Amino acid sequence: MASISTAGIGSGIDIPGLVTSLLEAERAPSESRIDKREAGLLSKVSAYGALKSSLSTFQGSLSQLKYSSTFSDVNTNSSNEDIVTASGSSIANTGSYSLEVSKLAQAQSVSSKSYDETSAPIGTGSLTFEFGHFDADSNSFITNAVKSSESITIDSDDNSLQGIRDAVNASDIGVTASLVNDGSGFKLVFTSDDTGKENGVKISVSDTSDANNTDDSGLSQLAFNPDPAESANSQLTENMAAQDATFTLNGLDITSASNAVSSTISGVTFTLKGTTEVGAPVNIAISKNDSKITEAVGDFVEKFNELDDTLTQLGGYNLETKQASPLLGDSTIRSVESQIRKLLLSSSTDAEGNTSSLATIGITTDRNGKLVLDSAKLQSSLTDNRDVLAQIFSAQGQPTDSKVNYVASSKNTASNNYAINVESISSRGVLTGSAAPALADLVGSPLTIDAANDSLSFIIDGFGSGTISLEQKAYSSGADLATELQSKINASDTLKKNGASVLVSFDNGQLNITSALYGSKSNIQITLSEGTNDLGLTVGEGTKGTDVTGTIGGRTANGLGSLLTGSGDAEGLVLDFTGGTAGNRGSINFNRGIADTLDSLLSQFLDSDSIINSRTEGLNKSVGRLTEQRATLSKKMDSLEARLYRQFNAMDSIVAQLQSTGSYLEQQLASLPGVVRDNN
Repeated sequence: MASISTAGIGSGIDIPGLVTSLLEAERAPSESRIDKREAGLLSKVSAYGALKSSLSTFQGSLSQLKYSSTFSDVNTNSSNEDIVTASGSSIANTGSYSLEVSKLAQAQSVSSKSYDETSAPIGTGSLTFEFGHFDADSNSFITNAVKSSESITIDSDDNSLQGIRDAVNASDIGVTASLVNDGSGFKLVFTSDDTGKENGVKISVSDTSDANNTDDSGLSQLAFNPDPAESANSQLTENMAAQDATFTLNGLDITSASNAVSSTISGVTFTLKGTTEVGAPVNIAISKNDSKITEAVGDFVEKFNELDDTLTQLGGYNLETKQASPLLGDSTIRSVESQIRKLLLSSSTDAEGNTSSLATIGITTDRNGKLVLDSAKLQSSLTDNRDVLAQIFSAQGQPTDSKVNYVASSKNTASNNYAINVESISSRGVLTGSAAPALADLVGSPLTIDAANDSLSFIIDGFGSGTISLEQKAYSSGADLATELQSKINASDTLKKNGASVLVSFDNGQLNITSALYGSKSNIQITLSEGTNDLGLTVGEGTKGTDVTGTIGGRTANGLGSLLTGSGDAEGLVLDFTGGTAGNRGSINFNRGIADTLDSLLSQFLDSDSIINSRTEGLNKSVGRLTEQRATLSKKMDSLEARLYRQFNAMDSIVAQLQSTGSYLEQQLASLPGVVRDNN
């Protein structure tokens, strides 16, 4: 039977308490050192986190100031927003406008007769939608030049009202079909997706149900012709006519296919919502958005001062409490503050050599390092020289040539004045047809397009158009023929998907096809032409376009289309040449601006591979090593505890044996003869 022993039983000593005390005495110095080291490290990790948060907040205050468009932004105000509202972009000029709206633009809507069911068969065949308007003067339907006709096949699977509705909507041709119950039954309604007179519809039917395309039976029940003379063959009812908006702008009569009018005043969009009463115009005022700028500048000053407070709290020394901040003497925080303050003190120079800084617009630094804003001086800068604000804060380029536009820059573009020289201007791909005899006198001898000469196929800028078919009719005008060809080419789904398009003109008895794209990728190629002899368009390739070539700042720039991108100090500087000739094209004064440069610098501080992140990762690794030291210390204490218990238990056992021996001896001595006990 195993014996049961408890520490201290034999000796009467509190061995567990003694071991605990000895362990604590051994553990305390090491644990205290680790705790103190860990607290210091975690304090620095937290400090770097607070620094990044403050830097991020300061960077947020630059979100508007770094863009030059902010300084040309405008406010718009309408005296009656129920009738007209307006919005303006950065290119809009200030001014006041008076509008009187007589008609709103609307989309054409036509409807069928009433039906009892939506799933009953109507008929099969095809529906062809043409876009345009009926012209009473010429007594003909004038086709929209930028919208081609579209055909939809209706078979036995979709020959009901709801099937036809779904087939039309799935085709996405610019017409929306819907079913409406007006109380008398269900009607199929076709509505043009676009407003305006030129976006009306004409619906032709190829009725395979009864081979009659105009009667009130089968699919021909959906035929519609806006020509009053064809009303007997038109089975749909026009509920809303396609209509342009008509209004006056400062007394000028204007029409628009859309109620959103953006083509009248550069940079301004008017949205027409209702009509005005006679003599009650709506007044639109467009003014510079000073409040947006002053708020942005004020926020910039406020957020920098908050950052300055954070830098002081993290890297300073409190004389009153005699407490050092966690990053006192830290080289990283000193570097961050130094680089930011250096930028705040920088200046910029415009094309005329005038130098400006934050002090120019009323932002100075007080003796404590805080920014102070003089609101009156800022307002004076907004009133007298708005461009100075844009120059100080934002990245922008100012070309001296009006046909050279600044497009973009990169973080590597250096502020400088760069000379611009063009070696060759960009061009577009062109294919010029031959002067076919059939095109010589279209007025006197119209060209008839039929099944023998209506099909062509192109490759435009590297994308195939597929086979296109010209409308079969007699063309008595070269302009009409060019418009039809342009419309059908640009209606190609593949070309639209890839952003390729053409311009077609008729000059000197020839059809000329020009790509809308500038540059070496611009090219026109004919792969199929059934009407070579009639149209003068032969299978083959035209003249390819060329890229602009030249230098920016004396260094060879990369040309792509009409865009020239700089290298060297001008790396990332992109210029667009909208006209002009080869040769010296002046210069561009590029200035990064304080806000733009600060934004780039702060991004470096906040990047995943920044020095702040590197320091934080190093601190976290040190914390990790302290965790390992804790584990090692714990194992050491466990080993020491076991050893102490072994030693004390051994001692306790010896003491117990000695006590047992002593008791035995006492008993033996007491039993010896002649031994007298002293019981007192």
